[in-house]
Amino acid sequence: MNQPEFQITNDIRLVPDALILHDKVFAEGLETLFNSKEEWLRRINNGGYFVVCTSGSAVVGYAVCDITETDDFKIWLVGVDSDFRQQGIWTLLYTNIIKHALSESRSHVLLNTFPAKFPAMYAFLQSVGAEIYEKKLVDGDEKYYAKIRL
Repeated sequence: MNQPEFQITNDIRLVPDALILHDKVFAEGLETLFNSKEEWLRRINNGGYFVVCTSGSAVVGYAVCDITETDDFKIWLVGVDSDFRQQGIWTLLYTNIIKHALSESRSHVLLNTFPAKFPAMYAFLQSVGAEIYEKKLVDGDEKYYAKIRL
């Protein structure tokens, strides 16, 4: 079986398609700031960054980055279509994000995750030597705040 060909783009016109994928990945139901087109665009347009991975015309992965109040570059939201996991999509997105952060002379990137809900992301943080600088209990789940040095 042939592997699909993936393309990376920063085309902001794909935000609506990425939002459809976000709803598929996270199934939040109600509108939150995480699935709000206006919130995504606000973050992207205020120093943030948007990247998607496509296969043909379908968005199969996305990431939205923003700038924190302390001027840190943060990977705010990431999603990969469950039908395309374990095919290197996150690696493609992450590599693109790191290139962008380095082009802005950033020394690190922040990323938060819930290890119990997203063990693959937590394993990724461990694999890149991320520093867990804070842990909080959020709605009964432990959330880890990590810093990845570039």
